[in-house]
Amino acid sequence: MLLIPIDKMLSLKYSDMVPLKCDGCQQDFQRIQKQVKSDYKLKSHLKHFCSSKCQGILKKKTYVNLTCYLCKTHFSLIPSEFEKRSKKTSKLCCSKQCANKINIHRSEETRKKVSETLKRKYAEGFIIHPKAIKNKAPYICSFCSKEFISKKKRSTCSKECYKNLLPSIGRKGGRVTSSLEFHKRNRSSNEKMFFTKIKEIYPDAIANKRLFDGWDADIVIPSQKLAIHWNGVWHYKSVMGNELLERVQQKDKLRYEAIEKHGYRNYIIQDLGPMNQEKVAKEYVDFLQNVKEQFHTQ
Repeated sequence: MLLIPIDKMLSLKYSDMVPLKCDGCQQDFQRIQKQVKSDYKLKSHLKHFCSSKCQGILKKKTYVNLTCYLCKTHFSLIPSEFEKRSKKTSKLCCSKQCANKINIHRSEETRKKVSETLKRKYAEGFIIHPKAIKNKAPYICSFCSKEFISKKKRSTCSKECYKNLLPSIGRKGGRVTSSLEFHKRNRSSNEKMFFTKIKEIYPDAIANKRLFDGWDADIVIPSQKLAIHWNGVWHYKSVMGNELLERVQQKDKLRYEAIEKHGYRNYIIQDLGPMNQEKVAKEYVDFLQNVKEQFHTQ
């Protein structure tokens, strides 16, 4: 339920928060104007919900009440989801974190048994099934330097070693996939225009590269030891909920600390509006005054 007139809502900026009342639990909450405006273009009398749970209660969905196998917390599933999970395993969990802990524990025990059996058979020279001896060779773990045998070529002996190896080689957070072409569409138009201007005075400037223990920056200037962050509205306002805002701000804090450990300086730019060439030009002038002149005087 919209708490302000539609005309006033349409006159707000796209990044402003619109007060709403949940049609399910009748609690007040806020949502970004751009999202509310797009909803009203589709349906003028659209209902608003603060969560998917309130939406499901209003539609009178039936749920199956369960208890997590690992942490013993109570949760609920829709019948179709419950049937899918119950066919795969009887140990149902409330989240992927709890399920991964159980699966890692079981897979590690099985892997150790298989690895020891294959190693003993390989040493004794017994004939094994062709599927078992296919591509069978002793490997050395890249993390713990332990020798193990596997049917497929792997760099680590277990999932624990693999997780411990990722931060040390700088692949945390999807380092490989971040360089793909389809990930570049997430950059705003203002950021692209600003990067073009920076590229004219610093040819060595690069964009969106994970150079700091898996963390990246929007623009990195190696010659000046400078990392520029073009932060949008989701870094400061709860566009998609408070939980997402807390995760984004926590990531930003860790990113800034990792960059400073490598001897780089952080330069943060706030962009709370749509595409605007005047905004980019103003930020470019401020950058020249606040940063470039300091480097030339040193």
